[in-house]
Amino acid sequence: MIVLNKKKFLGVGGTTVRKLIGRIGDELGKKFSKYAQCTDGEQAFWFGESQTKGYVTAVLDGLCGGYLMQEYPVARLEGDTPRSGGYDYTDRSSGRVDYYCVYYDGDSGVSLLVEVKQYWIRFFPDPDKSRFTVYAEGVRRHETAKEQLKKIGGKQDFKVGKRLYGVALSIMPVFSRHKSDEEKVSPIGEEDSGTVLGAVRKKLGAHAVDFLPSPKSAIRIWPTVDNTFESYPGVVLAWSLLKLSK
Repeated sequence: MIVLNKKKFLGVGGTTVRKLIGRIGDELGKKFSKYAQCTDGEQAFWFGESQTKGYVTAVLDGLCGGYLMQEYPVARLEGDTPRSGGYDYTDRSSGRVDYYCVYYDGDSGVSLLVEVKQYWIRFFPDPDKSRFTVYAEGVRRHETAKEQLKKIGGKQDFKVGKRLYGVALSIMPVFSRHKSDEEKVSPIGEEDSGTVLGAVRKKLGAHAVDFLPSPKSAIRIWPTVDNTFESYPGVVLAWSLLKLSK
């Protein structure tokens, strides 16, 4: 279930990126589900952002036909004084971008610089009206990803496809707390998924959001290290798009 701001995906390049993020969501959903089913409900995202990026790498490599680099070296521009053309940068620092890839949809090609972040969303199931908490740290990380993309210098060097875009992707696993492992688990249905996508889109200012439900057969309650119990009914993907070339 993907919800997007259509105005951000206009034109040939925007349409190509829209198709790509839809395919990324589909493929990530398949890989997360497969892992959960193979491990009797263990979740791929338990082990942190770096491990989750392994799945992103596999998906991008397949979709971009091998035209993919991970942790690609870039020059980042330092300084934050606004001016008409952007920022009054005074220095360059070396750094890396999570992914640099080129994707073609027929004759339409786009180059992408991608930053990936991960943080949690809490789900409070309720028969009348469920609630979600989108944490401030998740919002901060998404904003950091966007700033990292904005400050990449030498953007003309990445324009292999006809257009260059920056993509900030937040992977946001959803968890629910339980008093014991004997409670009933609550999958996230269509109404609740719409609620959480609306909340994430508003808080993060995301241009596209997607919900990847966990397979019902793989949703189970797990003990945690702090003596509580949790279940994991799905993952939200939040995308922000930056057009970095004309």
